[in-house]
Amino acid sequence: MRQRTTSVLRPVAGAIVGIALVGCGGGGHKAATTTTASTPAAERAAVASVWTRFFAGSTPAAQKVALLENGRAFAKAIQAQASSPLAKGSSAKVNRVALLGPAKASVVYTIDLGGKPALENQRGIAVKVGGAWKVGAASFCVLLRLQGNAPKACSGASS
Repeated sequence: MRQRTTSVLRPVAGAIVGIALVGCGGGGHKAATTTTASTPAAERAAVASVWTRFFAGSTPAAQKVALLENGRAFAKAIQAQASSPLAKGSSAKVNRVALLGPAKASVVYTIDLGGKPALENQRGIAVKVGGAWKVGAASFCVLLRLQGNAPKACSGASS
Protein backbone atom coordinates (compact mmCIF):
# COMPACT_ATOMS: atom_id res chain seq x y z
CA MET A 1 0.00 0.00 0.00
CA ARG A 2 2.81 2.43 0.85
CA GLN A 3 4.44 1.94 -2.56
CA ARG A 4 1.15 2.55 -4.37
CA THR A 5 0.50 5.71 -2.34
CA THR A 6 4.00 6.95 -3.12
CA SER A 7 3.60 6.28 -6.84
CA VAL A 8 0.28 8.14 -6.90
CA LEU A 9 1.55 11.09 -4.87
CA ARG A 10 4.84 11.57 -6.73
CA PRO A 11 3.34 13.20 -9.88
CA VAL A 12 1.04 15.40 -7.79
CA ALA A 13 3.91 16.37 -5.51
CA GLY A 14 6.09 17.11 -8.51
CA ALA A 15 3.53 19.49 -9.92
CA ILE A 16 3.03 21.15 -6.56
CA VAL A 17 6.72 21.57 -5.88
CA GLY A 18 7.15 22.98 -9.34
CA ILE A 19 4.44 25.47 -8.58
CA ALA A 20 5.96 26.38 -5.25
CA LEU A 21 9.28 26.99 -6.90
CA VAL A 22 8.04 29.04 -9.79
CA GLY A 23 8.34 32.75 -10.08
CA CYS A 24 6.27 33.64 -13.08
CA GLY A 25 6.49 37.37 -12.86
CA GLY A 26 3.74 39.40 -11.37
CA GLY A 27 4.26 42.04 -8.81
CA GLY A 28 2.68 43.41 -5.77
CA HIS A 29 4.22 40.90 -3.40
CA LYS A 30 6.81 42.21 -1.02
CA ALA A 31 9.81 40.15 -0.03
CA ALA A 32 10.17 39.02 3.55
CA THR A 33 10.73 41.98 5.80
CA THR A 34 11.32 42.40 9.47
CA THR A 35 8.17 41.57 11.37
CA THR A 36 6.97 44.08 13.91
CA ALA A 37 4.00 42.00 15.02
CA SER A 38 3.76 41.87 18.78
CA THR A 39 0.56 40.01 19.56
CA PRO A 40 0.05 36.28 19.04
CA ALA A 41 -2.71 37.01 16.50
CA ALA A 42 -0.41 39.33 14.53
CA GLU A 43 2.39 36.74 14.60
CA ARG A 44 0.03 34.03 13.32
CA ALA A 45 -1.17 36.37 10.56
CA ALA A 46 2.44 37.11 9.58
CA VAL A 47 3.20 33.38 9.32
CA ALA A 48 0.09 32.77 7.21
CA SER A 49 1.02 35.66 4.92
CA VAL A 50 4.53 34.31 4.30
CA TRP A 51 3.22 30.81 3.63
CA THR A 52 0.58 32.09 1.22
CA ARG A 53 3.05 34.28 -0.69
CA PHE A 54 5.64 31.50 -0.93
CA PHE A 55 3.19 29.10 -2.59
CA ALA A 56 1.46 31.72 -4.78
CA GLY A 57 2.12 31.21 -8.47
CA SER A 58 2.43 34.95 -8.97
CA THR A 59 5.31 35.39 -6.52
CA PRO A 60 8.63 35.91 -8.36
CA ALA A 61 11.42 33.40 -7.72
CA ALA A 62 13.66 35.97 -6.03
CA GLN A 63 10.92 36.68 -3.51
CA LYS A 64 10.36 32.97 -2.90
CA VAL A 65 14.06 32.69 -2.04
CA ALA A 66 13.60 35.50 0.50
CA LEU A 67 10.53 33.82 2.01
CA LEU A 68 12.27 30.47 2.59
CA GLU A 69 14.59 29.66 5.47
CA ASN A 70 18.10 29.34 4.03
CA GLY A 71 16.53 30.31 0.70
CA ARG A 72 19.83 31.01 -1.04
CA ALA A 73 20.73 27.33 -0.71
CA PHE A 74 17.58 26.53 -2.72
CA ALA A 75 17.94 29.32 -5.30
CA LYS A 76 19.05 27.00 -8.13
CA ALA A 77 16.14 24.63 -7.50
CA ILE A 78 13.72 27.54 -7.39
CA GLN A 79 15.11 29.02 -10.63
CA ALA A 80 15.11 25.62 -12.36
CA GLN A 81 11.35 25.34 -11.91
CA ALA A 82 10.64 28.90 -13.03
CA SER A 83 9.16 27.82 -16.38
CA SER A 84 6.42 25.53 -15.03
CA PRO A 85 3.10 26.21 -16.80
CA LEU A 86 1.17 25.19 -13.68
CA ALA A 87 2.44 28.14 -11.67
CA LYS A 88 -0.31 30.65 -12.39
CA GLY A 89 -3.01 28.50 -10.86
CA SER A 90 -1.27 27.59 -7.62
CA SER A 91 -2.02 28.86 -4.16
CA ALA A 92 -1.93 27.80 -0.54
CA LYS A 93 -4.60 28.13 2.08
CA VAL A 94 -3.38 28.26 5.64
CA ASN A 95 -5.81 26.35 7.81
CA ARG A 96 -4.09 26.84 11.16
CA VAL A 97 -1.00 28.42 12.69
CA ALA A 98 0.12 27.55 16.21
CA LEU A 99 2.99 29.44 17.78
CA LEU A 100 5.51 27.06 19.32
CA GLY A 101 7.68 29.81 20.79
CA PRO A 102 8.98 33.22 19.77
CA ALA A 103 10.71 31.91 16.62
CA LYS A 104 8.84 28.76 15.59
CA ALA A 105 5.30 27.98 14.50
CA SER A 106 3.47 24.96 13.15
CA VAL A 107 1.38 25.45 10.04
CA VAL A 108 -1.41 23.31 8.62
CA TYR A 109 -2.00 24.22 4.99
CA THR A 110 -3.54 23.04 1.75
CA ILE A 111 -1.99 23.55 -1.66
CA ASP A 112 -4.51 24.26 -4.40
CA LEU A 113 -4.13 23.92 -8.16
CA GLY A 114 -6.64 25.95 -10.13
CA GLY A 115 -8.65 26.54 -6.98
CA LYS A 116 -8.96 22.83 -6.16
CA PRO A 117 -7.11 21.13 -3.30
CA ALA A 118 -4.13 19.06 -4.48
CA LEU A 119 -2.42 18.38 -1.14
CA GLU A 120 -4.72 18.86 1.82
CA ASN A 121 -3.91 19.45 5.47
CA GLN A 122 -0.15 19.32 5.11
CA ARG A 123 1.89 20.10 8.20
CA GLY A 124 4.86 22.41 8.14
CA ILE A 125 7.04 24.60 10.26
CA ALA A 126 7.69 28.33 9.99
CA VAL A 127 10.75 29.89 11.59
CA LYS A 128 11.59 33.45 12.46
CA VAL A 129 14.99 34.51 11.15
CA GLY A 130 16.31 38.01 11.71
CA GLY A 131 12.87 39.18 12.82
CA ALA A 132 11.09 37.82 9.71
CA TRP A 133 8.94 34.72 9.47
CA LYS A 134 9.95 32.23 6.77
CA VAL A 135 8.75 28.89 5.44
CA GLY A 136 10.92 26.32 7.19
CA ALA A 137 13.45 24.64 4.91
CA ALA A 138 12.58 21.24 6.40
CA SER A 139 8.94 21.69 5.37
CA PHE A 140 9.93 22.62 1.84
CA CYS A 141 12.26 19.62 1.69
CA VAL A 142 9.36 17.31 2.58
CA LEU A 143 7.64 18.43 -0.64
CA LEU A 144 10.86 18.14 -2.64
CA ARG A 145 11.38 14.61 -1.33
CA LEU A 146 7.83 13.66 -2.38
CA GLN A 147 8.82 14.76 -5.86
CA GLY A 148 11.93 12.62 -5.63
CA ASN A 149 14.25 15.48 -6.46
CA ALA A 150 15.56 16.97 -3.23
CA PRO A 151 18.68 19.14 -3.63
CA LYS A 152 21.76 18.86 -1.47
CA ALA A 153 20.42 21.66 0.73
CA CYS A 154 17.82 19.19 2.04
CA SER A 155 20.45 16.83 3.47
CA GLY A 156 20.66 18.93 6.65
CA ALA A 157 16.96 19.78 6.84
CA SER A 158 14.86 17.37 8.82
CA SER A 159 11.14 17.57 9.43
